[in-house]
Amino acid sequence: MKYRLLTLLAVALAIPAAWAQTSLPAEIKDGNILHCFDWKLTDIRKELPNIAEAGFVAVQTSPMQRNVSSGWNWSEAYRPADFAFSPSGLGTKNDLINLCTEAEKYGIQVIVDVVFNHVDSGSYHVAWWDNSGRLRSTTNFCNYNDRYSVTHDRMVNCPEVNTEHAEVISRAKSYIEELKECGVKGIRFDGAKHIGLPSEGSDFWKVVTSVPDMFYYGELLDNPGGSNYNGLMVEYTDYMYVTDNGYSDKARRGAGVPTSEYGWATSVLDPEKCVYWGESHDTYSNASGASKNTSQGVIDRAYAIVACRQKGVALYFSRPSKTAYGDIKIGQKGSTHFIDAEVAEVNKFKNEMVGKEAAFTQNGNEAVVTRKDGGAVVVKKTGAGSINIDNAKSYCPEGVYYDRISGNPFTVTSSKITGTTGSTGIAVLYGDYDPSGVEGIFDDYEESGEPVWYSIQGVQVDSPTQPGIYIYRYADGKSGKVVIR
Repeated sequence: MKYRLLTLLAVALAIPAAWAQTSLPAEIKDGNILHCFDWKLTDIRKELPNIAEAGFVAVQTSPMQRNVSSGWNWSEAYRPADFAFSPSGLGTKNDLINLCTEAEKYGIQVIVDVVFNHVDSGSYHVAWWDNSGRLRSTTNFCNYNDRYSVTHDRMVNCPEVNTEHAEVISRAKSYIEELKECGVKGIRFDGAKHIGLPSEGSDFWKVVTSVPDMFYYGELLDNPGGSNYNGLMVEYTDYMYVTDNGYSDKARRGAGVPTSEYGWATSVLDPEKCVYWGESHDTYSNASGASKNTSQGVIDRAYAIVACRQKGVALYFSRPSKTAYGDIKIGQKGSTHFIDAEVAEVNKFKNEMVGKEAAFTQNGNEAVVTRKDGGAVVVKKTGAGSINIDNAKSYCPEGVYYDRISGNPFTVTSSKITGTTGSTGIAVLYGDYDPSGVEGIFDDYEESGEPVWYSIQGVQVDSPTQPGIYIYRYADGKSGKVVIR
């Protein structure tokens, strides 16, 4: 079969094919994260070659602090029994260890979502919590305009943890250490703004994030409340990266063309400390999720414009197969659209551009991020069409480039970038890539006849001809992927 040379070479060298094709940054802060929301750990492990090929430096799991079964509603994982790992429908501790071990072979790091603000109600949390004031007595729900209420009253209908309590802080740190021993390299803190800071009399974050050699980021939606929210946001970045959902929402609402270069980072935060996305599990999975009815193409364009920056990290959300809140279940593998070129090529661009300064500009329907002496990512909010946009700060070197997604030519001068985007509305320009005479790489090692069909971006085609990542299937049901360079 054609297109097999490079994969066979990788086999001969006894290294994973995806690793042979992909160079990933050593640190999470220099790359992007795939959110494998609700996936079983074993399913993430099986998908590692494709995740590496798509250029992700890290994968993020759902919380694993309660014995939730496969098929339960996704939100149940956010009601922990304790600050400790619990076997569940997501997997066992051995599954986590095996995932981390296998991921390391590809240069991928594992991030675990952690819930420290509350535990489950009634008898669904371990008895340790019912003593010595480890839970707050309040039954009030927080007033998001009152900072004290944000950190002391309930965010959900579950008992609020007393995060100033020394034993609680120690238990939280122990869980981070437990995860680190499994091979985990990063932590996402759910509801981080609901836990106070040292300036507010709490040592929680100072102690918990003292576990070394870990990437920490906290979910801080909108702002942390109170009148000093700017100062509080800056203080959070002393301990972790923080989410900028406002700017991420702006990118999504603009179909990939935000009206400014930054959100919180414009005048308050160091953009180095921000996490962005095209959509998150909150914007998709909650009953009022703002992105669940947004097309995948719009989400991809929003992701592209935030995922190619020099500073900050982007999260790509693997969409569940269902959209209704009650239909999204634990243990169900989500979309593998992340392997398609409009996502993968943006990740690879960022990986190639580590250390190169970035500039941003937009002109209403188009936006571009240029990287000094490197290249550019261009987004057109309406999808396919002509591009005529400034070469921001003249960072993209002059010349003729071929878009690594569509193969279309682009001309770059010191002042302008012109060309035509393909159907995705995203163009990735750098290096001496030439779509003519491309080679493909199959990722399976056994002949099974000729594939009976191929698809790219969900569209079935007769054969892989243009650059991109194609899914293929044999008559006997075996399937895989072919990459056209």
